[in-house]
Amino acid sequence: MASAEEALPRVALELFGQEDIEGGLGGCYFAIWQHNRDPEKDRFAYAFHTDFGENVAPNPARIEIAGTVHRVAELVSGGPIKGGLATQHLYANGDRSIRVHIEVLDAGYANALTTLHDVSMTVIERGKVPFVLSGKGVHGCPKAAGTAGKRQAPEVAAADQAPLKRRIEPRPAPSGLGSMPAGLAFGPPVDLVERGDVPAALQRAAREWAGSECDFDLPAAWPGTRYSVNDFYVLWQLPCFSGAYQASSVFGVTQNPPGDWADILLLPDPATPTGSLYGAMNAKVDPRTGRLETTALARGLGDCGTYAAYRLVDGPGEVLEWDLLEYRAKPECDGQVIAPEHWPLVQRTY
Repeated sequence: MASAEEALPRVALELFGQEDIEGGLGGCYFAIWQHNRDPEKDRFAYAFHTDFGENVAPNPARIEIAGTVHRVAELVSGGPIKGGLATQHLYANGDRSIRVHIEVLDAGYANALTTLHDVSMTVIERGKVPFVLSGKGVHGCPKAAGTAGKRQAPEVAAADQAPLKRRIEPRPAPSGLGSMPAGLAFGPPVDLVERGDVPAALQRAAREWAGSECDFDLPAAWPGTRYSVNDFYVLWQLPCFSGAYQASSVFGVTQNPPGDWADILLLPDPATPTGSLYGAMNAKVDPRTGRLETTALARGLGDCGTYAAYRLVDGPGEVLEWDLLEYRAKPECDGQVIAPEHWPLVQRTY
């Protein structure tokens, strides 16, 4: 007797060529082709393509299933960084009947281009057996990188290339973090396996207090991370939302081990009407110094936005808090990309 899965049809993913892509590859793009195909030689090689639109945000991606072109938009991205790119990406069409999960297994980075040496792409269609493709690809601007690449795109104006190239170069080392006061040091990060690993009390608190800033029902690239502060407290980092070029998370505290109590930590923010918020944009945690950096980009180019640095401290009433150390802002989106920790200083508390 055939199993239920064997009775279902398999997703009929089809490959396509550069000439099938409306408008061509584009100057900067994210493309995946089947691992044993060569886009320069084979008529059909590509399985996934999206070019970068205004503000370096990707347009909906192109895939083909059973002779029909489908457009899928990115829902979330995250996970560890490989070759300058997040390792987990989830795309879907408008009614979520088609979803595409991309996992970057091996990648390298040079100049403005990430070369994807090994990619797993899973195409899920409602009522069908998923199709898993082993692929390779590129993410970035092949022309700006000055490499031969695969199927080179038309020339992009130099004025457009330069900001993009600077945008994805590694950030220079922070100039002021070394002199900032340290907070409460805590243990190394331990990534959760599934959402069920988040204590129920913390899930309830997050929805109650941070629900207006986060959508905890959306798919997330990772379930969360925990840090052991001491014998009494555990610090938790939970995914809040993820967009095309940035993502946010919220931080909470529970007993160690977790019990029926949880607290969601506020982040002091001079720019908000209430003076604080829950969402930590592009959070960078340093357990050794007990510090947290956040960077909220005003656009994907990365030339404007706000930056803040915090430290974990003992607050009144035996609770933990994020204490603001420094706040910087660059409101002018002028195409000049500098490290956020070097943006104009607005407030310093030490």
